[in-house]
Amino acid sequence: MAIPIEFASVVFQRALVGAAFDGGLDAIAQLELLSNWAEDEYLVRVGFMSTREASMLVDSLSCGLEEQPGVAVLLSHDPKPPEWLAVGEIDGFLAGWLAGTEPGALASPIGVSHLYVLRAGTAWEQLIEAAGSSVTAVTGTNESSTLIRGDARVEAWLADRYDGKMILMLAQEIRRRRWFKEDGELMRDIVASAKTSLDGVVWE
Repeated sequence: MAIPIEFASVVFQRALVGAAFDGGLDAIAQLELLSNWAEDEYLVRVGFMSTREASMLVDSLSCGLEEQPGVAVLLSHDPKPPEWLAVGEIDGFLAGWLAGTEPGALASPIGVSHLYVLRAGTAWEQLIEAAGSSVTAVTGTNESSTLIRGDARVEAWLADRYDGKMILMLAQEIRRRRWFKEDGELMRDIVASAKTSLDGVVWE
């Protein structure tokens, strides 16, 4: 696979940095400053809107060393990859992969909110009913909840939009990177079930 390169991206080698960082990749995924995360078999990419934020993560990954091998910051408008990182275009998107390997498909990011617009007056209960067997349990409030099925979890928020319609936000949490596949399948099933069952819903 390959990882997407967007804005200011911190890219690091999973094996090298995971072994050097206390607690490994799971501990890195718990850091507060992360905004979104994508990984393949060899690399991890954390995307930021600014180089300042990217530099803060690099400092955290340095483990007290002046320079941490296997860590790089790439800017989408002018990527200058190190020798261990190949950069190119996949499906119209800038991407990176470990040099000497086949890029394959583009990895999906975690931590990004997926937005859907629902018709005005859509109630939370309607949405949960529409999701049907996709969701077996719900925790939290109507406005901010965790939707559950087995080991899978998806964070959900429902809010009013300026024009009276409702906005539904669904997201996978970075700290749950080990359950990326399960959480992603639950999110897709929620959207598919609601699209089928909620008449008049506008999905954007």
